[in-house]
Amino acid sequence: MIQLLIATFLSTSLSCASTTRESTVTEMNLPEINKLWDYSNPDLTRDKFEELLNEVSGRAPLDYILQVKTQIARTYSLSAKFKEAHAILDDVEPQLTDDISIAKVCYLLERGRTYNSSGEKSKATEFFVSAYNYGKEIKPYSYSVDAAHMVGISSESLEGKLEWNLKGLSEAQKSNDPNVRKWVGVFYNNMGWDLFEAKRYEEALKNFELCRDFYQEIDAKEQLNIARWSIAKTYRMLGRVEESLEIQLALLNGSNCVDESGYTYEELAELYLLKGQDSEAKIYFKKAYEILSKDVWLQKNESERLERLKKLSE
Repeated sequence: MIQLLIATFLSTSLSCASTTRESTVTEMNLPEINKLWDYSNPDLTRDKFEELLNEVSGRAPLDYILQVKTQIARTYSLSAKFKEAHAILDDVEPQLTDDISIAKVCYLLERGRTYNSSGEKSKATEFFVSAYNYGKEIKPYSYSVDAAHMVGISSESLEGKLEWNLKGLSEAQKSNDPNVRKWVGVFYNNMGWDLFEAKRYEEALKNFELCRDFYQEIDAKEQLNIARWSIAKTYRMLGRVEESLEIQLALLNGSNCVDESGYTYEELAELYLLKGQDSEAKIYFKKAYEILSKDVWLQKNESERLERLKKLSE
């Protein structure tokens, strides 16, 4: 689903992993773990983390070492190699002593993410709730906010999703830490898509507009364009075709556009189809299919959607 992809995109720069707050880490000037991440290429990221482990072995604090290992587990999870991810986390778990804090919350988050990605939602939720509760006891508080956001994803009811997103949103809004406040947009985005899926489009629109306003305020252009795209898609569902078309064309052609987005092409195709402009729709359905048909997630989870794009492009 596009909403899941967008939620992931918005939160990738806000991952669990970072250097620990221990003075020994700062003095050793160890690399910030988060900066090594390339979420679009988990295999390459794994290579970076494994190289890092070799470089710091024997001199870095155990908390830091275990943080890196949890992120290696995450690279496997993102590649749908859940057995390998769990095996690494099984190795980390018995080493989590009372004086190890950051690695522990990272362990809880990554164990939960692995269960969530493999479809075991109830198990995932248990670990995310534990990460939330533990994360509130330590600094930085971005861990508990991340955990609240993940409970919002793993919860199976709309009420549960909204409850946890609102809980995380409240914490992010009252924080003075800019890294925590960045989550505000993520929560608005996620609630928007939860409501969109429930066909509560007016409520979804309000959240997307708040998301847009937040990213406009902090001048986050890529996230801002995604929020605008989300608003435009919701306009289409509300029958506001011309307003939707204006935004999608601006995204495609503007100086800050989402360059050659298959999803923008898909939306343009749907809009022209509604307007009865079949030839224009066909052009954009073809462009959308050329890009989106290469998406492994869509191939696995939305084959009918891709087949429709293909059929309407012919």
